Amino acid sequence: MRGREMNEINELVAQLAVRRRNAERIKAKIRALESKIADTKEGQELALCMAALSNCNDQEKLADNFVRSAAVSAYEQHGEKKPHPAITGKMFTIAECDNPDALFVYCLHNLTGALKLDMPIIKKLVQIVELPGVRVEQEFRPQIARDLNKWLPADIKDIMDGEES
Repeated sequence: MRGREMNEINELVAQLAVRRRNAERIKAKIRALESKIADTKEGQELALCMAALSNCNDQEKLADNFVRSAAVSAYEQHGEKKPHPAITGKMFTIAECDNPDALFVYCLHNLTGALKLDMPIIKKLVQIVELPGVRVEQEFRPQIARDLNKWLPADIKDIMDGEES
């Protein structure tokens, strides 16, 4: 690899290293703050609020399900698509198939455009057998090391000191 390209990659890796380190330091600071305030009055209040929020979210989901069920019931019993000013019902077409094999054979003969290839299966098959119209190529996909600390620039400012690099 040429020197210029190597310098560009080195710079990009250094930038990535800085951002990863910053994220890890912020996560550590959050964990430290959570640990520090856990036993304080504010920490206990925060824990109660978090538990209350979780409970509220669960209750909201339950109430949402009840409202949806009541709206479906109103539609089924009375044909009412707007049983309340806050509820608007829409009709959706749902297709279900009792015999997928028979439907596949029908589509094979009559509706070939309705058939969709399962590419993950095709990708596995072409490694074993040659398929017409399918080419096999190698693709380079870089994998970047998780720990990039040794590529951090020496003059970096610490994000936890309020200065972002």
